[in-house]
Amino acid sequence: MNDTFHPLDLSAQYNAGLANLDLGDDHWLWPHMGEPQRTALSSLPDGDTRFWGVPFRIGDKSGDHWFVQVADAGRDTTKSVVLPVGQRAKRILFAHVCAPVDGHWATIDGASLAVGRYVIRYADGSEVEQILRRRWEVHDISTQWGHHPFLCRNCRTHHPVGVNDTVLGYGRG
Repeated sequence: MNDTFHPLDLSAQYNAGLANLDLGDDHWLWPHMGEPQRTALSSLPDGDTRFWGVPFRIGDKSGDHWFVQVADAGRDTTKSVVLPVGQRAKRILFAHVCAPVDGHWATIDGASLAVGRYVIRYADGSEVEQILRRRWEVHDISTQWGHHPFLCRNCRTHHPVGVNDTVLGYGRG
């Protein structure tokens, strides 16, 4: 990795893997295309990875638990989790996504809807709360073309494609 950023080892807090959560009434936490256990989570990277040049440490996909999941969406979900930093930090960056409205694969609904919050507690006892609004501080795992987040960064890096380029695959630009 590098000296500017130090990814945290959150493996003790990992509580989820590729298994989708059945919320009842044919609703699932994560969107899928026909097979409830085949979700967009499987397309996420694992291990030591980078988003926009910032290193993150994500668990191994082959394990039952390889990331931290919180949701207020059913009896089998964890509603909050404590992630200890344990060291002085100038900034804390999160790699996070949210499930889309009503479990749809990709939706334009719910922009600005509060979907969660971070509470940062400092060693001196003070704290700061950050509300997470859809399309602002966090965005859906799957997005429609042109519906990029406003404040947060999408984990996909977009590149310009020449008008006459016939080699680069569709959707890769």
